[in-house]
Amino acid sequence: MKYIFSLMILVCFALNADAQYVYNLFDLDTITDTEADTLLLSRYVTPGHNVSCHCEYTELTGTSDVDQILEGSQDNGTQWFVIDTDTLVNGVNAGELLQFSGYLSNNATRYRVRIVGAGTQSLQYRCSIAVRRI
Repeated sequence: MKYIFSLMILVCFALNADAQYVYNLFDLDTITDTEADTLLLSRYVTPGHNVSCHCEYTELTGTSDVDQILEGSQDNGTQWFVIDTDTLVNGVNAGELLQFSGYLSNNATRYRVRIVGAGTQSLQYRCSIAVRRI
């Protein structure tokens, strides 16, 4: 009985800790010319979070022109609102970073980052999104 009680406490702690912090590391991908990619955080969250997004870019060919848009949704993904944007123009050095950090969204239950190309390029990127309960 003591073992079962200890196991129940551990499971409750693990579930609670998991609910406090959600992290997605997305696979390495490539965007070409005016292509657009959307990276959706894999889990729904309750409102009241601090959101961070980190993307690392490497130019393969051409001249880069990319918009990175961090968005949230209050209705689990039907309508999206912009939390922040950043732009990378006129070429990229290896390991160029676009990063949003510490953005607060009290209303969102879903998060995503959109990467939208506008140049003539082939660009490799890897992104991550972290959401921490306040």
